[in-house]
Amino acid sequence: MREQGDETDLSLSLGLLSKAVHAFTKRLPVILIDEYDQPITSASTHSYYDEMCAFMRVFLSGALKDNKHCHIGIMTGVLRVAKEGILSGLNNPKFWTVFESEYSQYFGFTEEEVAEMARYYGAEDKLPEIKSWYDGYDFGSTEIYNPWSVLRYFDCHCKPDAYWLDTSSNDLITEIVQELPFNMERRLHALMKGETITVPMTKELGPYKLIRENENTLYALLVSAGYLKAVGPIDENGDCPVTIPNKELSQVFYLEIVQKVRSFDKKGGISAVEDALRERDPFLFGKYLAAYLKESVSFFDTAADEETEDLDALAREARRQIDTREYTTEMLADFAAHGERRDILKFGMAFYKKNLVVCKDLPK
Repeated sequence: MREQGDETDLSLSLGLLSKAVHAFTKRLPVILIDEYDQPITSASTHSYYDEMCAFMRVFLSGALKDNKHCHIGIMTGVLRVAKEGILSGLNNPKFWTVFESEYSQYFGFTEEEVAEMARYYGAEDKLPEIKSWYDGYDFGSTEIYNPWSVLRYFDCHCKPDAYWLDTSSNDLITEIVQELPFNMERRLHALMKGETITVPMTKELGPYKLIRENENTLYALLVSAGYLKAVGPIDENGDCPVTIPNKELSQVFYLEIVQKVRSFDKKGGISAVEDALRERDPFLFGKYLAAYLKESVSFFDTAADEETEDLDALAREARRQIDTREYTTEMLADFAAHGERRDILKFGMAFYKKNLVVCKDLPK
């Protein structure tokens, strides 16, 4: 009341509030905590992670463990942060994720609820449009519509739009996306084309400090945050089929995820070039090699008075010479001598300063 509370006072404040409510109303309050994981996410991205974990551990325990002034506590959030230790003081907490069936009908609007709203607004003819834009989430065994976007759709006179965009902070997802290895970009583009892909998946992300080191973390985050939907269970290998759920999320996914994938990774662009070769993709190979050149080659190292040659023509000629001069003959013979049979990738490349053209196939 005197604005002199210290950190200890603050950490005990939620428990004190429940005591005050109980004393005033003579009823045990229900404590509802939304986005309980957000303080940890913020702390992780702004370098006060350890301090926040210590604070939240006391803050939550003081309100939810052995608190005679609380009937029940319910917390909602995108991420499970059990391994941070902030929930270690609670008595037997139960968890329900998007993969469980129990309570799944409360994660959003069901199809029956949306149909009832459409009838109320005289917009039953709009149900196919609503379904294509805002349906598609499968939580446990329940088909779910995005509740915020459905409400905004009716509020905006049944005009479809990506209302979910910029409704929440996704700093952690943005950071991870910006650090993606290049071999994951292919998967993101496959999703944008409406494909279903199989990716590594986990229900428990582990400590925040290790999240960025695990490839399956990104997909778990995207499913939990609603960017993707799981279209099947996690199998014994830890893999799960996922896809983009609807038209709204196609737009959101592109703007929030795909556009934030950097064209050059922090581990060094040459690793991306290697990944493209392993994927046997000439387009990505050319793209990543060009990015590598722009990052690592000085303009003066490739200086010339003027561009006098057609790079496309030079790349085609380089590719043609691989066949006419039989450059692969010796390599194939060497493989055969060792009892191996391998395909050989043939790329013709032409450079000018930092510009690059790659030709894989000969013109017909």
